[in-house]
Amino acid sequence: MRTTVLLYIFFISLLAYSQTTNFSSTLPIIIIDTQNQTIVDEPRIFCNMGIIYNLNDTNYITDEYNHYNGKISIEIRGQSSQDFPKKSFSFETQNKFGENNNVPLLGMPEENDWVLYGPYYDLTMLRNSLSYELGRAMGNYSPRLNYCELFINNNYHGIYLLTEKIKRDNNRVNITKNIAEDISGGYIIEINHAIDDNTNIDSFGFISNVNETILPLPFRYYYPDADDITEQQKSYIQNHIYSFETVLNSYNFNDPYDGYKNWININSAIDFFLIQEFTKNIDAYRGSTFFYKDKSSINDTIYFGPIWDFNFAYGSVTFCQGNQYQGWQYENKCSDQASLFWFSRLIGVLQNQIFHFSGRFIESKNKLIGFFGWRGRVGNH
Repeated sequence: MRTTVLLYIFFISLLAYSQTTNFSSTLPIIIIDTQNQTIVDEPRIFCNMGIIYNLNDTNYITDEYNHYNGKISIEIRGQSSQDFPKKSFSFETQNKFGENNNVPLLGMPEENDWVLYGPYYDLTMLRNSLSYELGRAMGNYSPRLNYCELFINNNYHGIYLLTEKIKRDNNRVNITKNIAEDISGGYIIEINHAIDDNTNIDSFGFISNVNETILPLPFRYYYPDADDITEQQKSYIQNHIYSFETVLNSYNFNDPYDGYKNWININSAIDFFLIQEFTKNIDAYRGSTFFYKDKSSINDTIYFGPIWDFNFAYGSVTFCQGNQYQGWQYENKCSDQASLFWFSRLIGVLQNQIFHFSGRFIESKNKLIGFFGWRGRVGNH
């Protein structure tokens, strides 16, 4: 019996080794060697990564690392997605001393912050890619990405999307670096789900001053992040958003001189609204929602975006009315629990402009979802 078990283990190991050494793909192959370390949420671990990328040719796992061969620091990313069997990861490309190293990866502009998104819930593996392409077709920055095959410690983890992390950068969110001499910008703020009343938010964000929901919805410091932002910067961006909310919640919020139009970029708000509603994104307005502001001497208005995370969109889930194709997403029950009141307030006055811009939206959408266009897009990545 023991001999039989040992033979079984031997042949299973041999089969796994054969599958690994014979692996090939038209997608780039990313290989991570953790050097016997376990990738966890925090802290990041320092390890090795290699990328095989033979452009317009087959990639074999036995090929040399011809696109990247160096150090990274990596951790598990996400909130609810951390419980999925297929994890997503954040990593930084670094030099041998552990310092950030800006490099271009898979045709994307050089940077050091990246995301390996594992589309576990999205069986089509297209929801993020389609949505980001749609955002770019509408003239906005959306994270670039490239499909790849991922191996960690010789174990195959499946198809991933190597994606640009949202970040202040000339090639990403192109806003000014925030410095002590001018704290008016830039800023990136994230909204990422409600918190309970017992959570101390002061360390990472602040609460809307017009709370119309069951649970408090926090504005989270994204850039500068919670570890780097100063008290002066916190006070400035809080007061700026509170001032906008006060105007938006006032009787004369639609005043042509003193109303909401002085506070937000209308086009970005409309584009953001259209994409969230078109995709039926159940996280819209309450999770994975970003907006940013440059310094006042450049532009003092709030821009909506970049868009992010559509794994629960396009009818992929039944909860939060995600499978209902009728009705507005900003009115659904999940949004009632904790969601920005901004769009429910703006929808009436923006209605005519939304219908005007929806023509541009439909034109962009039709360019993307044509059969041959998408077949070529996925096949080339």
